Amino acid sequence: MDIENEDDLELIASDNEEELIDDSGNDSEADRVVGHIVFDKKAGVGCEVQANEASSEEVCGGGEEVQLFETEEATGDAFMAVKPWIGAVVEPSEHPDPDPSPPDVDYKLEYVFGYRAEDSRNNVFYNTEGNVVYMTACLGVILNKEENTQVFFGGCEVESCEKQHATDKNNHTNDITSINVSDDRTLACSGQNGSTPTVFVWDAVTGEKVQRFVLPKGSREVSAIAFSNDNKYVGTVDNHNDHYVRVYEIASGKCIFEQKSGNNKVFDLEWSKKEGHYEFSTCGEKHYMVWRPLEALGKAGIYGSKAKQTSHACVTYDEKGTAYTGGANSLIHCWRNRQLAKAYKVHSSGFVGAIKVFEGRVYSGGRDGCVIISNPNTEEIERQVELGSLIRAIDFKDGNLLVGSREGTIVEVNPDGDVTTLMNSHSDGEAWGLALTPDARIVSSGDDNKIMVWDLEAKRLVGQGTVSDVDEKSKAGKASTLSKLAPSKCARAVAFNGATGHVAVASNSGTVTIRESVDNLDEIIATMKHSKEWIEVLVYSPCNTMLASGSHDNNIYIYDVEDGYSLKCKLRAHNSYITSVDWSADSSVIKSVCGAYELLFFDVASGTQDPGGASATVDTVWATNTAKFGWC
Repeated sequence: MDIENEDDLELIASDNEEELIDDSGNDSEADRVVGHIVFDKKAGVGCEVQANEASSEEVCGGGEEVQLFETEEATGDAFMAVKPWIGAVVEPSEHPDPDPSPPDVDYKLEYVFGYRAEDSRNNVFYNTEGNVVYMTACLGVILNKEENTQVFFGGCEVESCEKQHATDKNNHTNDITSINVSDDRTLACSGQNGSTPTVFVWDAVTGEKVQRFVLPKGSREVSAIAFSNDNKYVGTVDNHNDHYVRVYEIASGKCIFEQKSGNNKVFDLEWSKKEGHYEFSTCGEKHYMVWRPLEALGKAGIYGSKAKQTSHACVTYDEKGTAYTGGANSLIHCWRNRQLAKAYKVHSSGFVGAIKVFEGRVYSGGRDGCVIISNPNTEEIERQVELGSLIRAIDFKDGNLLVGSREGTIVEVNPDGDVTTLMNSHSDGEAWGLALTPDARIVSSGDDNKIMVWDLEAKRLVGQGTVSDVDEKSKAGKASTLSKLAPSKCARAVAFNGATGHVAVASNSGTVTIRESVDNLDEIIATMKHSKEWIEVLVYSPCNTMLASGSHDNNIYIYDVEDGYSLKCKLRAHNSYITSVDWSADSSVIKSVCGAYELLFFDVASGTQDPGGASATVDTVWATNTAKFGWC
């Protein structure tokens, strides 16, 4: 069965079974014991700490530890690095005196573009003020949709420390994988991924922390989370092999219930809205169960003759205690006392990805890109809104419909049917490419076939282009990505030319394309296909007449802008893939770093390496310093 282009949750139906494509990630918790260099702030110097040696604090003479970089054992592209950069780091002839004190600067997160929709659902909500609550990265976000400002849970200034020692006492330290808002819209709860995931309860209006729970080691992530209808409890499901269901008491922070749910992945959890009814349901791959934690009960749903067993992506309750699930078979299932009462069809095809009940009506969103409002008693469609992308989340308040989609957008639909986009984002694989324009716009690229332009002042998406319309593989090698798109439709490097306005885009197939301008991203004026592997770095020279392309085929390609982007020269000397390229201010010299941790220098005019470049550039002014090794 060919499922290469199906969505991560698509259900492939056959006569007797349905197959669910799992969207879980690989759990990797391998600890590496390696030597590394740490910086002693008191002494103002770096020192090396070997594996199994004394702690960095003892070696460096005390003080706060900050890990600058590590060298580690690897194979393939990232083979064993043996600190080859050391001989290439030379003290410049002029530099400020070393100052070990930290900068006297405060910072505050102002705005974040993006919404996580790739592997999460039922994750967009209104709070009591009508603002929008959702998550992205490790942040809980509260978006004021009128003023387009944001308040965060997380994202605060923290003490300088190693990532391995980062504290999760007050905020998430890894990606949030599930989020929910209480029925009264006053509280939010969120859970992250990691070996021992943390769960936080926080104010859905101010973002202030209320409570914190920690799941046991091996839980991997919080796959689903929800409040009881009286805000006394939080229910969670993890991604352990046995998919544990747990209930925590908010006031005490204690876990009052824990039970295995089985081997199948669980996608959603929701509590009954019936007053005094401490019951919730979970749903997932071939999974529907009803839980009564105060009675320590958890039992599977009974289908009877109403419908065949199927997988379910979402679940909700009404105020009478009836549960509704969105099925893989395009049906809405109605459950009473864990018995399937009926199943009816309103979506044309594909699974039902989001579901809510408001005032006796079922609001459902599906793979068909439609939000449908139906009467569960008559099974009739009362309203249909076509949005064109898989629906991940639905909420409803004051006549307005709030929808999150798989494309990474959050939209609001008013009673007249007018659609307002509140948030956009990259939506598949990873987002690496980033370039800043002089007029305060950002160009970004990712593994989702999108080139996006963001206005920093207006804080909105103002333009979008396509990486490629053609499916092509790379000539050799392949970038690691969770994206299902062809390498030619994934881009991890972009650059902006301040003189011509051109935008350079490098794809994972090794092709570089030049776009006419930020305002005309789909107009390609030049195409270069010299690289054999994917490209991580694109940098225009300070004089804007040359473009450097750092490839995973170990070479740097220099293109002549004024000669139609013809290949000027190819810089060869590195033994691994290029990770950074810096131009001198006069555009005559390049310094670069590769995956083997070599720091090399090149004369651009001759296209050759300068073995004495470290000493020859002690008086050189660099336009940028992106190399991870060097004098600073």
